[in-house]
Amino acid sequence: MKRGRGAIGGCSSSELESKNEEEEEECGLWSLPNDLLLDCLSQVSRLDMVALGMVSKRHRHVAKSRVIRATRNRMGKLEPYLYVFMHMNPEDPSPRWFVLHPLQRRLKPVHSTFYPAPLAGSCFVTTYWGIYCIGGVMNGKPTSEVTLFHAIDHTVHRIVPMKMARSGASACVIDNKIYVFGGCWDDVANSSNWVEVLDLEFGRSWEFLCVSTPKIPLNIQQNFVIDKLFCGVDEDGQIFYFAPQFTPPTFITKGIVEPNPENRNDWLLFEVLLSRGICGRLLWRWPGGNIWRQVKGLEELLQQQHIIKVCGSSMETIAIFWEAGLPQQEGLLELWYADISLKKYQVEEGLWEIWGSIQSSAPVLSYSSRSSPKLLYADDVSC
Repeated sequence: MKRGRGAIGGCSSSELESKNEEEEEECGLWSLPNDLLLDCLSQVSRLDMVALGMVSKRHRHVAKSRVIRATRNRMGKLEPYLYVFMHMNPEDPSPRWFVLHPLQRRLKPVHSTFYPAPLAGSCFVTTYWGIYCIGGVMNGKPTSEVTLFHAIDHTVHRIVPMKMARSGASACVIDNKIYVFGGCWDDVANSSNWVEVLDLEFGRSWEFLCVSTPKIPLNIQQNFVIDKLFCGVDEDGQIFYFAPQFTPPTFITKGIVEPNPENRNDWLLFEVLLSRGICGRLLWRWPGGNIWRQVKGLEELLQQQHIIKVCGSSMETIAIFWEAGLPQQEGLLELWYADISLKKYQVEEGLWEIWGSIQSSAPVLSYSSRSSPKLLYADDVSC
């Protein structure tokens, strides 16, 4: 489903050996042999790694090193953190990023670099290093701007913009490349500019990808990636498959139609395909099918609450969000979060059920009912 490397300058193993003469901190870390230093830093907690990156520029480069991240991955030390992109109220100039604090279980605002950000129409992809925000609407017009929210030091960076301004596009990561589909204005969209691609490892700019397709799909509403195959559904319910490994890269359709695509939001591949349905119900289906069924075991919660967002939380759980009023404080609302594990059971030959179990839940943010915050995106990043 995910991950990749940012298109901005990173660190390599040589940075663990570099001696910055302008930064001769009195720090015992730099006196350790490189192998021992790498082993020590790879075992510290994610919170300590973030704190380390705040000490100095040199510490920050080491904390963001891809070598340390790869070592933490091999050692099984990666920790998933849940990030939320939210526009709090109409008076805010732009949305901002929050992180779910692992100990306090509250959403905390994290970045302090305020680039103007689109209020709507952006698409997002999550990588190993952070989350890309692509296109959207700014000042009433589509934009080609792309930013990366870095999950280690909680900074936002502008990266190279797309060639085309896009709003309402769809995006995915396959083989360490970001593919962006659609979102162009109808009067300029055609098969030569409908898809753009950025190589996260070596690319310096976005490139158009001319695709073979029976027709250019309408705006893709939802998508997921399975076995390096992009699967998307447009607003007419047509299901399309995109295989970048083919020559030429090809969009194909098998004639399968998604019923009521406007009522299936937040698609998430988690062994089965999940979505948020009417009245906030949690639904599932097999990735190759088109019959949705309700996840069982959450009926009591869903009778009282309306899910507004579904996203990944870790390799074992998903997260759901909903709003609830405070009974004794009129005019205040709380954003609630629940961590849910899923299990599938075979009821009979060919018939399965998915059951959800709430592992934890808590209010994560309080705000005035007049602010009308919009939760634009949420996903976990393991670092």
